[in-house]
Amino acid sequence: MARGFWGRLRGLHAYPALALNQGLCLTPCNAIHTFGLARAIDVLFLDGNRRCLKRLENVAPNHIAWCWGAAMVVELHAGYCARHPCAIARVQQALALQGSLRPSVSDRAWGSWFRRR
Repeated sequence: MARGFWGRLRGLHAYPALALNQGLCLTPCNAIHTFGLARAIDVLFLDGNRRCLKRLENVAPNHIAWCWGAAMVVELHAGYCARHPCAIARVQQALALQGSLRPSVSDRAWGSWFRRR
């Protein structure tokens, strides 16, 4: 989860690569860019109730994508949505677990988390 400004700004650039079953949720967010990424990603735009408003597969590096009305964006390993027909349900379930079990990386905590890596 990336909820604060710095977490959203760094986005996937802060991680070496997503595993096949990993994703990054940016919230609040309704637009993303893939400038500087080395590989394509799948993107889900969700509203405040975690309903999917827009799904983009294999968004190549150096692109911009947005969805008016989206409250969050989930970035996934390219091909995840194609491999998993129930990808949206899986993401919704993961977000529900994330929200109830783990604190997010806030603006204040991001700096200390980043220095520990």
